[in-house]
Parts: sequence; structure tokens; C-alpha cells
Amino acid sequence: QRRAVDTIDGPVMVIAGPGTGKTQVLALRIANILQKTDVGASAVLCLTFTRSGVTAMRKRLMEIMGTDANKVVVNTFHGFAQRLVEKHYGLLGFATVPELLDESKAVFLADEILHNRTWEYLRPRANPASYFGDIKNLISLLKRESFSAEVFKKVITDEMMLDFGFQYL
Repeated sequence: QRRAVDTIDGPVMVIAGPGTGKTQVLALRIANILQKTDVGASAVLCLTFTRSGVTAMRKRLMEIMGTDANKVVVNTFHGFAQRLVEKHYGLLGFATVPELLDESKAVFLADEILHNRTWEYLRPRANPASYFGDIKNLISLLKRESFSAEVFKKVITDEMMLDFGFQYL
């Protein structure tokens, strides 16, 4: 932990379980960098996975640095990415700022997709909204595993071929 705090240049990876002091280490590292360099607090970007992580980091930075902590950019990965897209949507080829779907709009979209397509293997038989959680989890898994649509289709096709005893000729 001391090495992580004292390392000023370059990235540092801190791997540790819950409650082991990661937030403290990162807050101390940020304070150390600001104290020992001419980097301004507004030039520091601190990203966490959760909103509670943002709150914990802000609190810790305030304890260590005082009001200068408010100048450090602390955000979730998703929140930061959303801000970038909102700021630079034109460079990304969008005519308007893309809208993040809230949970109810996402359920509606999944429902619309399930009902307005002809599905060979997947058909909503009861409440289509019950599929939403499964679809959302599958999409998250595919993103995490870096599966493209093409790779996913091939894997599914291969699995179905094996499940039904077919062979490629």
C-alpha cells in the first residue's frame, strides 16, 4: 500500500478485497501527487465502479485535503463515459445527444423487440417483461467477455448443432 501511495508517475493497480483500505490508498496517492507535483486538483480523474465508491472517495479526499478535494473529478466509469458522450456526441456521429434508457424504457424496448420480431427459438409465451432481466444479464455478460454479435451467433449455432446432434459437413 505504501508503494502505491508513494508512486507518483504512471498507473498503479491495487488489488485487494473489501474493507482492506483501497479507498484510503487511492485518496492518499491523489493527495501525494498533488502535494509533490505541479498538477492541479482539477487535472485528477478518479473513477470507481459504484456511486457509493464515489461518495466514499469524496469523503476520504475531504478528510485528507479539505475543500481542494472538490476540484478532483471523482465519478463512476459509466457516469464519466456518459459525460464524454454528451460533450462530444457530434464527433461520435450522432446528430443529437444519445439518451440513456431508464429501467422502464429499457423494459419497453425489450418488450417491443420480443413482440415485433419473428423468433425461431425464443418466443415470449407469458409476460415478456419477465425476459428483460435475462436479456439484460446476457448483454452485460457478452460485453464483459468482449463477444461481438458475430461471435455470439457462431457460438450459439455451434451449441445448437451439438445439442441436436448435427454435424458440420
